[in-house]
Amino acid sequence: MDTRKKDDEKQRNIKNAVVRLILKEGFQGASIAKIAQSAGVSPATVYIYYDSKEDMLQDIYRECIDDAVHFLMGCIRPDMSAQEIVAQLV
Repeated sequence: MDTRKKDDEKQRNIKNAVVRLILKEGFQGASIAKIAQSAGVSPATVYIYYDSKEDMLQDIYRECIDDAVHFLMGCIRPDMSAQEIVAQLV
């Protein structure tokens, strides 16, 4: 596996760990040490990708919003009326 794929995988593992731990222990309970352990990396590695837990959460939130927008844009066509768009999305 090349370095870029390994880096992407590490970052994905960190994001997954953040979500798991926040759901299980809350934001305050999800320490960097716990996140790192759950992701299978060192705390120093976590800080390579993120400055703080808040930074991690913003990245995850941004990714979710991007995914939602991409999905919604795939549901509509330029030739659709406003009524058709609303009907398609509901």
